[in-house]
Amino acid sequence: MGTTDERLQEHGEHLARHDEQIKTLFATTEEIKALAESTHSLAVSVEKLTSRITHVEDDLEAYNEEKNKKSFAVWQVLMSAIVGGVATYILTNILR
Repeated sequence: MGTTDERLQEHGEHLARHDEQIKTLFATTEEIKALAESTHSLAVSVEKLTSRITHVEDDLEAYNEEKNKKSFAVWQVLMSAIVGGVATYILTNILR
């Protein structure tokens, strides 16, 4: 066994190493907190982006439905005009 001074020096070295380890742990904890905050911020951004994409998809679907309705309406008018014209032509030629 060493002298009291040697043992005090060893304890002092142990305490210094522990202090460094504690400082490292605190620094690591702060880095983890920053990463958690960044992750949360990213999650919120992704959620907002998902919501916007959903709205764009809904708007696009509504636009396509409206376009299809308009196309069908034009098709109905054209068919009515053609059928009416053919019927008029046939009736005109039969009645002569």
